[in-house]
Amino acid sequence: MNLQLKRKSPMLVHPKDRQFGKFKQDPESRLKCTMDDFWIQHGWYRRTGNGGFILTKGKWEDSPNVRRDAIRFLAEEVLKKDPRDMIYGDFYSNRLSGLMSRYYNDSPYDALREAGYDFHPWEMSGTPKSFYEKKKNRIEAVRWLVRKIGKDPRDITYGDFRSNRLFGLLLNYYNGSSYDALREAGYRMHPWEMLKAPNGLYHSKKNRIEAITCLVKKLRKKASDMTKNDFYSNRLCGLLTNYYNDSPYEALRESGLVAAADEKRMRSRARTRGDGQ
Repeated sequence: MNLQLKRKSPMLVHPKDRQFGKFKQDPESRLKCTMDDFWIQHGWYRRTGNGGFILTKGKWEDSPNVRRDAIRFLAEEVLKKDPRDMIYGDFYSNRLSGLMSRYYNDSPYDALREAGYDFHPWEMSGTPKSFYEKKKNRIEAVRWLVRKIGKDPRDITYGDFRSNRLFGLLLNYYNGSSYDALREAGYRMHPWEMLKAPNGLYHSKKNRIEAITCLVKKLRKKASDMTKNDFYSNRLCGLLTNYYNDSPYEALRESGLVAAADEKRMRSRARTRGDGQ
């Protein structure tokens, strides 16, 4: 016998006739599964005089397993979505607002964790409120990203944060700078060693000079022997082309590492090699 709810809702079927949104006697006839099904399966309803029934309050205090099963039912049967994509509104609009406020402080992450889903809070589409205000949490998330994608930290870009659900962290706490995020997480490198140098880094003459001076020290070469390839193979191609007309001599000259007297020899030698000075 079909039982109809006393409210605006689809026709519901008694548990004897319905299983996970399907009529047993007619496999081709399907209804969208809702949390009403969960209520019915657990007997959380009372009959009315006209043959219908009214859903009653959920009995969450009975067992943690009931709470867990309700959350998993919502994720897997009703929403059919990745639990990491679930937000508070999913619970609120599916009869679980009371459960959330009473047992999980309105935190989808805490609810999903108790239900047995194993993931980090930063993997959710909506990170728990105020989570990143703790430096420890920011560091843990950034270091997790480095381990997950298996890259040299210097090769990590804005896109890596964005595609791994850390866009909000990067934007709100590091002004969109991968370098700043990695530095706070304990990775030691110069900003010009990044695959993509921070925006505006080379606008500062001080930064340009520091990058070039560090390059000369790193290679342990005489400054006047530096070539274009030395800059290119050490991620300073953009610096050289955008600020020094692709000329190692001009870069080294601004840095005070070569003199005007070195220009002729450096340019002549470069023309011989074909790399320009």
